[in-house]
Amino acid sequence: MLLRTANYNDPFLDKTPLRKMILLAKDYVQHLRRCNWKEFEIGSKTTDPDSPKCSQLLASLKDDLRCATATFLDDFISAGGIECLLEVLRLCQSRQNDSKAARGRHEQTVLRKLCSNQHDCLLCLKYAMQNPKSVLHVTEDAHGLSSICSSFMSSYPKSRI
Repeated sequence: MLLRTANYNDPFLDKTPLRKMILLAKDYVQHLRRCNWKEFEIGSKTTDPDSPKCSQLLASLKDDLRCATATFLDDFISAGGIECLLEVLRLCQSRQNDSKAARGRHEQTVLRKLCSNQHDCLLCLKYAMQNPKSVLHVTEDAHGLSSICSSFMSSYPKSRI
């Protein structure tokens, strides 16, 4: 016997407040494209103060996509957000593969931050997959599925979602 939705009171829905998005969907895409990913190169100790903090941007995008409405997801997908996330994922993977064994403290910190960014990027893609259009964008991308699959075989345990 099915319950009628008018008579059904979900206690979870009553307790969760609506959350205001930190940025607009198109702003996230613009910031992801402008982000200075050179700060995550091994041996690079200088950062540009004008570029947005990439790790913070991915973390706030992850939170916004987790609580996103359908219109936010549609705007994010139509602005090219899925392609940007796949590019960030490929960039994190290539930087991890390019680096040899980290010897210094700075190199270990950079590698740990790269792994954390890869995990946040995978979670962003996971939350964006709630919309069927994003699945089409991932499958139509030349290296979309291979980038996601190679994350599952990563040495970083958190990226094996």
